[in-house]
Amino acid sequence: MKIRTNLSLVFGLLLTIILVIVGLNQGVSRVAKSNLNVYQNEIEPAMKLLSHVMNASNEMRLLLAVGLHDPQGLRSEETSRVKGLVEVELPYLKSSLPKLIRTGLKDSDSTERLWELGLL
Repeated sequence: MKIRTNLSLVFGLLLTIILVIVGLNQGVSRVAKSNLNVYQNEIEPAMKLLSHVMNASNEMRLLLAVGLHDPQGLRSEETSRVKGLVEVELPYLKSSLPKLIRTGLKDSDSTERLWELGLL
């Protein structure tokens, strides 16, 4: 074979490999974009709300434990924080959690994406 034929063959093969890689990259980027949308729109807000619930619960438990074991009871700033938790945080969380449970994971495809992301 002539050198010209070999060079043409190698150039064509290289061009084909580049086109295949670009096509695969576009497919992977489409899946990644879809996973990012699921994460940003469904998972992240739910995780923030659940973290908020945990923090409020832990804070309330600690404040009440201090108040129960301290012979002088709760101090005024602790009392005001407990009132704030009961009157502000808990109603907000009570109204937000059912909405989170109602929206939930809408389809099994979302659940599969969560498994792929390693979040379930």
